[in-house]
Amino acid sequence: MELIPSYISNTAPGGEKLFFDLASKDKAFDKWTLFWDTHIDVHESKKDGQCDFIFLGPPGLFFIEVKEEIFMNLRMDYTVGAG
Repeated sequence: MELIPSYISNTAPGGEKLFFDLASKDKAFDKWTLFWDTHIDVHESKKDGQCDFIFLGPPGLFFIEVKEEIFMNLRMDYTVGAG
């Protein structure tokens, strides 16, 4: 996986750090690019915007906002590929 940037800040929320760590180590995402803390200059209702994570991979583009910092149970279920 290509990571942009290649690290996550120590000041990032705990949920974002956990998500970054899990996603960046998962071999299912080897052909993907993960962008963290992307700033959006044009936004419909805000002066500016920001997206926690953007995944770019073979099946498309995915935007992820992390809202929880406390996890009792984290389970990532996904299928990568056709079929």
